[in-house]
Amino acid sequence: MAMGQVRAYRPATGFGFITPTHDCGDVYVQAADIQEAEHDLLPGEVVEYDPEVGADGQLKAVHVRAVYRA
Repeated sequence: MAMGQVRAYRPATGFGFITPTHDCGDVYVQAADIQEAEHDLLPGEVVEYDPEVGADGQLKAVHVRAVYRA
């Protein structure tokens, strides 16, 4: 699992971005990939996730779980 910090998340649209601990550029995250379905990600929150290459060739976060809530 990788770790990172939520840079931005928009609950209304259900997506956002995570900045990985080992900064390799932001990783896209969708609401459907958050383990705690009732929890919206907050900017600054530390999360664990599995990085996966999406259909568009970009990294995305799956199996996202909050480690530390800001």
